[in-house]
Amino acid sequence: MSPAVDPPLQVGPAFHANCGTCGDHDQADRDAARRISDEMGFHLTAGKAAAIDVTNRWIAVRLSDGVSDHALYDEKADAVRLAPRMLGVQPRQLLYLQVQLTGMPPAEALHMLKLFRQPWLDTTAPVDRVNPYQLHPLTLPPGVRLA
Repeated sequence: MSPAVDPPLQVGPAFHANCGTCGDHDQADRDAARRISDEMGFHLTAGKAAAIDVTNRWIAVRLSDGVSDHALYDEKADAVRLAPRMLGVQPRQLLYLQVQLTGMPPAEALHMLKLFRQPWLDTTAPVDRVNPYQLHPLTLPPGVRLA
């Protein structure tokens, strides 16, 4: 009798099937999201420190194509100050993300890209020490006021 063989692992699609954000978009956006997901995974697995030591540190990626400088920053302020020079763009053309212990699936990365490409979100805003979950406060375009 032959030994039992486990069936191959069924991995779900990288992007949500009927999602308005990641359902209909071009291949360039999918590639950018995969780069971000891979960058997050890179720091979790290839870092010299344990994965728990890498979490809550920051990475910077370009909003246009998801390319990173492969650096890990202790504070968001360090990423905002140093990453634009490394990537050759303005600070607001980058997305600053905290490394999460669970990583970031491509679908989540695509949602982040789509969201923070909006001109009224300031990706460079400092982290609020009172409410650290408010990482990117809303900033309105010039001349626009909330009613």
